Amino acid sequence: MERILELAEEMGVLRARDMNPYGIPRVHLSRLCAAGKLQRIARGLYALPDSEITEHHTLVEAYKRVPKGVVCLLSALQYHIIPTQTPFEVWLAIGEKAWKPRIDYPPLRIMRFSQATLNTGVEEHRIEGVPVRVFARVIPSVAYTDPEIAWVGVTEIEAKEKGIDYKVGKFPWAASGRALGIARGEGFTKLLFNPETDQVIGAGIVGVNAGELISECALAIEMGAEAADIGLTIHPHPTLSETVAMAAEAFEGTITDLYIPKRI
Repeated sequence: MERILELAEEMGVLRARDMNPYGIPRVHLSRLCAAGKLQRIARGLYALPDSEITEHHTLVEAYKRVPKGVVCLLSALQYHIIPTQTPFEVWLAIGEKAWKPRIDYPPLRIMRFSQATLNTGVEEHRIEGVPVRVFARVIPSVAYTDPEIAWVGVTEIEAKEKGIDYKVGKFPWAASGRALGIARGEGFTKLLFNPETDQVIGAGIVGVNAGELISECALAIEMGAEAADIGLTIHPHPTLSETVAMAAEAFEGTITDLYIPKRI
């Protein structure tokens, strides 16, 4: 077990799979945690108990070694808590003609992007005191079920977990003429807003073709649109796309299709 503690000190963060090359049973990690010699910082991730290391430590290490890189694709999705899978490597984007780094740790998956792409839609996040560039969280997700489910930005679950203050504007498709006309009134459109600025910070749509409708919400988040910007935008009638505007109006209390008291 001493070898595990040595590895934790060297690497900062241990993954359960890091035990494989040394032939160390993974159960030893749990035993060290029970003994107070390791702490579990996330699923499958371990660190020494007195360390201030986070689950995103490998992003910090990668950025220190490749300061001009941008965390992208699977690693960016994982950072924004919308992963499709847990990546073994840190996915890092570099310029098309940039030197490809050769480092042993952390393992990297290098992607080459144009310079324009490297400077578009990138956010800077401070992780363990280090500024790390990460591609933005405004990445829509779609579950192609029936009805479809689409979301983008901050979700209600994430907002509650992180203590993010928000207000909701929700429009049921049972009040949409277009949805009723195609006998698909079971869905809804929901927008999350910053209560201080009225800017949209997240959206979720359940209903037929939700994946086709979520792009407007992604654009609204990316440009920092307020509820009034969306509500005052003329949408064709009757369409499913106008449910986005209706949700914004529901938040403002200006909607005429539902009885919701006007915000004071």
